[in-house]
Amino acid sequence: MDKKTASLLFSLFLLLLFSGMAWEAAGFTELARFFPFYISIIGAVFCTVQTIFLLKEWIRDKEEKKSPNLQIKAPTKYIGWIIGYVLLIYIFGLMAATGTYLILFLTMETRLNWWKTAGTTVLVLLFLNFFSIYMNLYWPENLMGW
Repeated sequence: MDKKTASLLFSLFLLLLFSGMAWEAAGFTELARFFPFYISIIGAVFCTVQTIFLLKEWIRDKEEKKSPNLQIKAPTKYIGWIIGYVLLIYIFGLMAATGTYLILFLTMETRLNWWKTAGTTVLVLLFLNFFSIYMNLYWPENLMGW
């Protein structure tokens, strides 16, 4: 599979994901529907435009018979990081998972110094905390009950 085909398939996947989110959010109550419905509509519109452009490029490249090799190792590693972050949120909650994720990611992937890692993590957690207080957000329960 070449890069253009993979990009087109991923764009179609995102289009289906945003369309499904819009479909589900349409059944929410009026106040609960506002954010997820409109964000998913905007995402679906952007994905539709991107899919059209990618499809044009894909057809043009297939006519020219170009097929460069696809690098799969690096994207798979970062998808693993994202899945790990989602699992951390599910098990430990958003704040603990964000702190753990940032410390691990910034030290292992970006090789930042410990003080830059600590500073970045503290700033992000403070931002999340103040944002949740200001917006009066309720973070859902996790498996640990925190």
